[in-house]
Amino acid sequence: MTAPIQAALALLPGFDCGRCGHSCQVIAERIAAGEGTLADCDALVDPSVELIVNGESVPLTEFPRAFLVGTVKGAILALKGVEEIRSLQFRLAEPGSGEAGQ
Repeated sequence: MTAPIQAALALLPGFDCGRCGHSCQVIAERIAAGEGTLADCDALVDPSVELIVNGESVPLTEFPRAFLVGTVKGAILALKGVEEIRSLQFRLAEPGSGEAGQ
């Protein structure tokens, strides 16, 4: 495997979800050849849901994305006074992590 392919592959999630119709290897080869971009990876291009853990973005396949969205929305909609969700931000920090008020 060439260095440009390895570099492109390192930027992809690497779980070969198939949402785009290709493996991560094929997408990396297309990027290295100048025939594709990271935007070709459907797992990386869903701006409506983003999971960031310890400052690092975690790519989500369809099942974990749907599970997280359904679970969080269900819990929030069960709260008194919440009738509709148009957008939602949720932060979680471990106690003592230095992120006061989060």
